Amino acid sequence: MKFNRLVKCVASCALFSVLGAAAAGPMCDVPPENWMKETDVKTKLKRRGYLVKSIRIESGCYEIYGLDPLGRRIQILIDPATAKPVAKP
Repeated sequence: MKFNRLVKCVASCALFSVLGAAAAGPMCDVPPENWMKETDVKTKLKRRGYLVKSIRIESGCYEIYGLDPLGRRIQILIDPATAKPVAKP
């Protein structure tokens, strides 16, 4: 009986900590009319040495999947107005 309570408590704590971390993530607060086109973002990142494999929208930012200039896999958030990485809190 006590074991079940402990498991429920641990599961609840884990769930709330995950939800809290997700809510505290970086956000881009740029109106859609000020966003750069995806092709322009890809071009800017290519000039910086990145290889963009895909772009998604996450938390109002462009989420970039690809390779950095050193060939390492990346997943970064990019400000849609400036094409600069978004700082994590």
